[in-house]
Amino acid sequence: AKRANKKIEELDETIHAGQVFLFGGILSNIRVVQTKKNNSSMAIGTFEDTSGSLSVVFFPKLYAEFEARSEERR
Repeated sequence: AKRANKKIEELDETIHAGQVFLFGGILSNIRVVQTKKNNSSMAIGTFEDTSGSLSVVFFPKLYAEFEARSEERR
């Protein structure tokens, strides 16, 4: 898939739906929660760049990958 760099303020859901972008920024206010279905861990938080912020959700499969990579770096 074709990718492009964007800032949060440049996003328009009516124009950019279904497109893939690369962002640089920080994650903040991360909260790990358990799913009701099978008690898997997932995370909810905020992604921020110099132009704004948006809410993010890391569903269980992606969160497990992130957690495994974080453990490798310790």
